Amino acid sequence: MEYSTLLLEKVGEIMVLKLNLPDALNPMTQEMSLEFRQAIEQIGGDPEIKGLILTGSGQAFSAGGNLKEMKYRTEAPPFRHKEEVRQFYRKFLSIRNLKIPTIAAVNGYAIGAGACLLLACDIRIASEKAKFGFTF
Repeated sequence: MEYSTLLLEKVGEIMVLKLNLPDALNPMTQEMSLEFRQAIEQIGGDPEIKGLILTGSGQAFSAGGNLKEMKYRTEAPPFRHKEEVRQFYRKFLSIRNLKIPTIAAVNGYAIGAGACLLLACDIRIASEKAKFGFTF
């Protein structure tokens, strides 16, 4: 399956899932959340896959939430905003449903929700260039 915001590559029995919006530092967009859940379902349904490596394309793992989309959410009534945000993050946290080991390979910036996503993985490995920020 082709994704517009993700790259999926099978290397032997390991699947590599890359967040792939490198020009914007891999922000977690609405479109990416939908594709991410689909990719996790695809990976979980493949009995040949024994592990998953999650990383980002370019110089960032993920800069976190997409600020343009977040601005839109501030215009919504608070009760709707709360449920939209929950549904959005649940799609990314579906990685916790996998029955295989998950490894976050942090190659650069991991900020906000991007840092939280890597914490949902079983193991985290960071390059010397990795930078973490919980900027909520």
